[in-house]
Amino acid sequence: MEPTKTPASSEPVSESWRRLFSWNRFVWMLVIGLGLGVGAWFLGYREIGSGILSGLPLGLFNYYLACRAVGYLGAEKGARRFGAIMLVRWALVLIALVLALRAGVWYLLGVAVGVEVQMLAQLGEARALLSRPRWRR
Repeated sequence: MEPTKTPASSEPVSESWRRLFSWNRFVWMLVIGLGLGVGAWFLGYREIGSGILSGLPLGLFNYYLACRAVGYLGAEKGARRFGAIMLVRWALVLIALVLALRAGVWYLLGVAVGVEVQMLAQLGEARALLSRPRWRR
């Protein structure tokens, strides 16, 4: 069976998510998460640091799922797959936050930061983009 192709490109849908997934961004997110977690731990915020380090793997997995989901857009039944993957991402995060609440509010805060490390990496990219001179945009 031939893989479905997106209308905008000739690449198969199963391969298009690889264009979106960036190992550089993945490593950058890992460095940010580990830096925040270890930094909080050594500054005396052990519960927050533990929460960040606990939520970091889920944040990295969510990045992978997001790249995979966006790769389905434009394909036949792609919107349905995209929606299903987004629901799985939200469900995983909500389950992690509910379980983290049992350990305490500070641990919950750390897990929330660890899960959203993707957003922190994207803020760095946005700052770099906005700091470029206008004539280079």
